[in-house]
Amino acid sequence: WDCSRHCIQGTCSDRGECECDPDWAGAQCDTPLLVSTRFLPPSLASPDGWFDRALLEHLHGWIAATLNDCARADTFSFWNIGMAGTLLFVSGVVAIQAGRGRGAVFEPRDAAQMRWNMSPRGCSSGSFECVLEPLSRCPFSPGAGGAQHGRSFTPPHSEVEHFLGVPPCAARRGLLFWRLAAILYTFRLRPEYAQRFDLPALQRRVGWAPGEPAVGVHVRLGDSCKTHVRKGKCVDWLLHVEEAKHVAAKYGIRNVMLATDDAQVAREMPGRLPGMKVFVLDTYNRKSLDLPYNHYLEGALKERC
Repeated sequence: WDCSRHCIQGTCSDRGECECDPDWAGAQCDTPLLVSTRFLPPSLASPDGWFDRALLEHLHGWIAATLNDCARADTFSFWNIGMAGTLLFVSGVVAIQAGRGRGAVFEPRDAAQMRWNMSPRGCSSGSFECVLEPLSRCPFSPGAGGAQHGRSFTPPHSEVEHFLGVPPCAARRGLLFWRLAAILYTFRLRPEYAQRFDLPALQRRVGWAPGEPAVGVHVRLGDSCKTHVRKGKCVDWLLHVEEAKHVAAKYGIRNVMLATDDAQVAREMPGRLPGMKVFVLDTYNRKSLDLPYNHYLEGALKERC
């Protein structure tokens, strides 16, 4: 094997290893990023590392200016299928519109369907914008402005084409960075809720020192195994342990932040990660989340909050 001849989508480094172009992975840089399930970006710590905060801030300013071009806005509708799934797909629409240079209006397909079941008390609209900053200031006005799309983006996996495509200004970091920028733009907490959630206080509570990196692990075994939509998609939680080790080894991280609805996982995972510090809210009564078949975690949390 000759690095100088076998780096298919990359270049040979001074170390004799392939350095892949954006969106390519593998020893020979011959595996498209979207089919490489164990791809990890280069080191985050180096000055020229993959995470570029200045570029991220530039992209967020550009996204905001583009989405608020109300004279050239398209209207999108979608179902509310849980917060994470919906926001992931909405961020895909954000990426599409910014890449096309067009504004956007986000309108519920059905007002009753779009009342977010986790919206806080006192917010009459019941939408995601009860907690998050508006994605766009363009008002919904059928027949006015740009083309009015009645297209429905339905999470979680029915449509994926809007995950693709990277604008030139983000090309040097590739698809993952562009998707990260769109997701972080979508998930911007309103200041009053950022203060209410007080994440620094939560870090102190579990012993996680501010500024220290951690691998985030989410193990959801309740409704993920017991509902029609998610039945058969839950995996053995020990697989999460192996993936956490993989990420930690890549970046030299010794901390893990564990979020789970399963008491056994909260109790046993620290012992499966020797030499690592596992942060978990051990005072939470996870037995309250033991649900009957076809009941969803969101409903149980809302009843208890």
